[in-house]
Amino acid sequence: MRGSDVHQTRRESSEASNAVYLGCQRKTTQMTANPLPISSVLESDTSLFTQAATHAKGPEGALPITAEMLLTQPSGNLFGLTQNAGMGWEPSRLLDPEYLILSTHGGLRAQDGTPIALGFHSGH
Repeated sequence: MRGSDVHQTRRESSEASNAVYLGCQRKTTQMTANPLPISSVLESDTSLFTQAATHAKGPEGALPITAEMLLTQPSGNLFGLTQNAGMGWEPSRLLDPEYLILSTHGGLRAQDGTPIALGFHSGH
């Protein structure tokens, strides 16, 4: 392959990488650089930090933890109880039967914000 052939092949390859296929028509788009200013990525409006809620009333009730649970159950089960209560599940219902709903949602909530199904913590 001659040098001019290599240059032609590279140019065609570059043009192909900028191609957008719509139906049976091939259109090429011109790639232009519109860089964002770094400050728009790294800097934040400081009012966002003062408006964030950092404290809220916790759920009413107590965790249904027994001495037997502390001795026999994995710590992850006990952690799950605290996490579920913290996400708004009624503490009196924490030991209800569990169901796994496989979904990409992080849980489901009713119109008023009451949890219907909590997100599943898969560990780290």
